[in-house]
Amino acid sequence: METRILGTGIWTDPKFRELDDKEARITLFLLSNDRIPTLPCYQIGLDEVAFYCGTTVQKVTETIPKLTYFGIYYKFGYFILSDKFTRARYTGGKTEESRKRLWESYPEQIREFVDIEGCIDQRLGNDCPTVGSINHKSKTINQKSEIKNTELAEKVLKWFNKAMDTNFKSYYGFKDNLDFWSKVYSEEDIKKALLVLRSGAWWAKDPTPTLLFRRKSPKGEPVDYIGELLNLKGGENT
Repeated sequence: METRILGTGIWTDPKFRELDDKEARITLFLLSNDRIPTLPCYQIGLDEVAFYCGTTVQKVTETIPKLTYFGIYYKFGYFILSDKFTRARYTGGKTEESRKRLWESYPEQIREFVDIEGCIDQRLGNDCPTVGSINHKSKTINQKSEIKNTELAEKVLKWFNKAMDTNFKSYYGFKDNLDFWSKVYSEEDIKKALLVLRSGAWWAKDPTPTLLFRRKSPKGEPVDYIGELLNLKGGENT
């Protein structure tokens, strides 16, 4: 049996007080609805969220960017909850085993996101996240990391537009993958790679930021375009 515990501190949180009625209802619903399994990672249609919250899909979509502050991530069609304002209490002897099976059933991209972002603070064994006691230090680190990653994404967008004489305005299409590559390459390496983008023949067509930072080809094969750019002749001196 599962019981979800919602921290009462959410009611006095300044960010929560800034939400309008619909946004607050959406936030509370996503933190506590009965679709949440024994791991805080689940699928529910945006139309269902809108129905239960008495609003529209458009309003749900507009609210999603505000949810990260409350420990609610929407990735690849899944809602993933950290334990910032909610955690779970479980009873039953087979809970740990069932949670492990559930974790293994998630798509690889979901498990990668959880591993890279550390958005779920507690772990079960070596590879399975769960929600347990609140870890304030971990949450503080994650918040600082998110700010740092956003700042890097803004820089990369600026460098890319300058290198390619383009005018891309949003980093949302590539930020998740950039977060991954920023753990592989330094900021200076990424900037250096962007400076040699105009090398020409290496690209079959003009690249976009989303294409540049992808991790798999259309055939599903692993790719590393940053590494390839850094290895282009003359890249170190550009």
